[in-house]
Amino acid sequence: MEYLLAVQEVLLAIWGDVVVKFIVCHILLNVVLALAAAIATSNFRLYRLWVFLYRKIIPMVVVYSVARLIARGAGVPWLATAVLVVLETRLFADLLENLKKLGVPVPDRVMGWLAKTEA
Repeated sequence: MEYLLAVQEVLLAIWGDVVVKFIVCHILLNVVLALAAAIATSNFRLYRLWVFLYRKIIPMVVVYSVARLIARGAGVPWLATAVLVVLETRLFADLLENLKKLGVPVPDRVMGWLAKTEA
């Protein structure tokens, strides 16, 4: 029982971070746009939604949380910020891709720049 309480405490501490909430909200915005794009293109599959959430939310929250812990422990506060910038760049690229699928004009230069930053 103590193990479950410890896990609960860690999860509450992670969720208590404003940046984690921001990342999750950004991912959920991407989910809404991805759903709209999938429905608009008749490409919607319910199982893809779970895969998308499982592959986005959990890894990104874990990566940022671990980076934050390492940054605190090693005394390098910029590390968590750098990881956040990388994660947000990836999320922003996903957001633009979904907007493009919905017919919103996104300049090819922007998409090309984001593709370079992802590589």
